[in-house]
Amino acid sequence: STSSLSGTGEGADSMRLRLAIRTRAGHWTRTPEIMRRVILESPYAGNVERNVRYARACLRDSLLREEAPIASHLLYTQPGVLNDEIPEERRQGIEAGLAWRTVAEASVVYVDLGITPGMAHGIAIARSAGIPVEYRNLPKEQLAEVLSVAAAA
Repeated sequence: STSSLSGTGEGADSMRLRLAIRTRAGHWTRTPEIMRRVILESPYAGNVERNVRYARACLRDSLLREEAPIASHLLYTQPGVLNDEIPEERRQGIEAGLAWRTVAEASVVYVDLGITPGMAHGIAIARSAGIPVEYRNLPKEQLAEVLSVAAAA
């Protein structure tokens, strides 16, 4: 078989699926544990340039925590995808991002810049789906860098 279950002895919740993959040389190796999937909430509307910079820093922070974040507000608002200024497209982007809740293990909410109505909606949806909600701040140095770059722009 090309897959196996490996646990830490802490019960079923701590078990992670590990996949064996064959390299070009024909040797078998194992992938790292599957990362925790999280929906990332941070501001988007308003000061979009600053908020995009902040969201990217939040993505990095989440990845450094060994998580696999989805930040739909960064993905779906790229040029040529959806226009956040058009209410129907904004709604569609929000709903597409929230569709990830069926596989998310948590909703992580970065609160350094406050909680916007869109973030509050995501928090409410996560709670109603029984998804844990975690509130976070960026490390102070990282936040200061984001804010100083945004102020200089």
